Amino acid sequence: MDVLQLTFMNTNTVRDKKKSYTTYEIEVKSLSTINWIIYKRYSDFYALHQQLLKIALGKRIELHLPQKRFLGLLASGFVETRRKELQEYLTQIIRTSALALTDPVLNFLEVPDTVRSMLIRSPNTPKVAEFEARTPTKDMGHLTEIELRVHDFLKALKQRLDRVQVLQEFEEYYFEQKPRLSPQLARVLFQGTKHKDDAGLVETSGDFAYSHVSARTAFSFFCRLLDPERTKDSSLFVEVLCTLSVRSLARLQLHVHILSERGTRLQCYRLLALIQKVMPQIEIEAIVADPRARREHLGWSQHTSYLPVKDQSPDTTKEGVVHFNPDDYQHLLGDCFHEVLDIAKQDNNGWKSVRSIRPPIEDPVELEFRAGQKDKLTLRAHFTLPGAPMTVLPFLADLRLRKRWDTFLMSGHLVSELGNATDLVHMIIGATNSPHQPRDTCLLRGTAAVDDKLLAVVMSVVHPSVPEAKQHMRCTLFPTGYFLSPSEDNLSTRVVFVGQFDKKAALVYSMDLLGEGFELSSSFQRLSKLLTTQVTRSAPPGATSAPCRPQASSRSTSSSSSSSSFLCKCLETLFLLFRLPFPQLQG
Repeated sequence: MDVLQLTFMNTNTVRDKKKSYTTYEIEVKSLSTINWIIYKRYSDFYALHQQLLKIALGKRIELHLPQKRFLGLLASGFVETRRKELQEYLTQIIRTSALALTDPVLNFLEVPDTVRSMLIRSPNTPKVAEFEARTPTKDMGHLTEIELRVHDFLKALKQRLDRVQVLQEFEEYYFEQKPRLSPQLARVLFQGTKHKDDAGLVETSGDFAYSHVSARTAFSFFCRLLDPERTKDSSLFVEVLCTLSVRSLARLQLHVHILSERGTRLQCYRLLALIQKVMPQIEIEAIVADPRARREHLGWSQHTSYLPVKDQSPDTTKEGVVHFNPDDYQHLLGDCFHEVLDIAKQDNNGWKSVRSIRPPIEDPVELEFRAGQKDKLTLRAHFTLPGAPMTVLPFLADLRLRKRWDTFLMSGHLVSELGNATDLVHMIIGATNSPHQPRDTCLLRGTAAVDDKLLAVVMSVVHPSVPEAKQHMRCTLFPTGYFLSPSEDNLSTRVVFVGQFDKKAALVYSMDLLGEGFELSSSFQRLSKLLTTQVTRSAPPGATSAPCRPQASSRSTSSSSSSSSFLCKCLETLFLLFRLPFPQLQG
């Protein structure tokens, strides 16, 4: 197939007061966009010919434009003959690689700017054709190092039995060495060449007949190349994606990835969302064959309506980011305490439950989100933990203890102790199965007593001791925290977790929020087991410990009463824990 295809549809005679002339109606087709119609006169062809002569002479290309004629211009026989001659002339141009993509030709054909950037990535452009022509031969001396790497990789995908190993080795090479691929070579990586002894990522991603594991591995690599957080040249690969035909996209076997119980379902959903954004002319039915898979995708799309829109543009406003002031941090913490407490005590109006797409694990944590927010995600979780609030608190505040149960915490260290049960910490967070780059943030932390309850809060601040690092993406946590309420017998704690995240932080929790993962619930279950062990060790002989799994909280509106000795014990323990006075809030 040519880079562009032309069809002369009709001829029309135009008569005006001065003279009459013939216009030619031409349909232009590109590889991956809708067709468009242009109308040209012979004078337009003549003007194009004059511009191309300057290029053709230097490249020894002969062009033959039908000669002008002054009599019998409107005769039906002449018009038909002229139409065929002009079509042959224009076809010669678009089949000549040195002329086809020049500005005079693209302007003549009225090619939109959005299409021009894709045409250069067509497999029939000279560089791709040259690569395809050279690769099967024994003379590989003219290929660059990356071209040789891609050639060997595509050939190994077709011929070697250990496809997974081949994929992992090339993926490791690509992301470690970060070679720059030309647009033409990127397309070859996706689709392979025209030769039967190699295979591209598209074909391998859909080859479930050979191996489900290798198909999922290839598809994960394919999606990784399109992810701007994982690949610096993702925009290049997205543009190459736009040149793929519906038939090529269908070869990915997306319905099999969606209906599979392993690994690539979420990546498939995100790929479909990208295709709908950059290739709106493509119908989902054309590339997802199974109606069950389309229903699953529709359900995921409805789930994502509450997630902040991922914006690739740089964040220049830094709205919500607070610079740390050592003279005013107590006032900042006070506002943080009251905001988290207010959200924790809100009723269910305006909140929606997170529904799991997959069968839930045993005793899941009850998750809900606040709808209608664009720039941040507000999450709330309700569950019950064994032990009194003062038993629970150290497992939330101590980073070493927290590392034992919080699967999102990759690392953390103390930046500065501020006094009055407050400090600054630097934390790096990331999900185990998430493809996204780890996030980091500097957090101002504080703890307070609210009647017989406890409140532990954090919020992101900018501090000179914690500059942004290239290997991490800086995120923002708006006032976030845990509201701990004792049970009536003081043997367990009802917990309300309030999380407020910007777009970058929200993506870390996206698997849980979409019902695709249970890392958040699993973290709280691990915390529950650690607390169960702690309570069992400290309980007197014959005492009964609380259950080992977190239970969904009933969220009763009535507040439980507690003796004044309990509050005194809380304050005493907090003093011993932090070696500092403890603030008191009014409930």
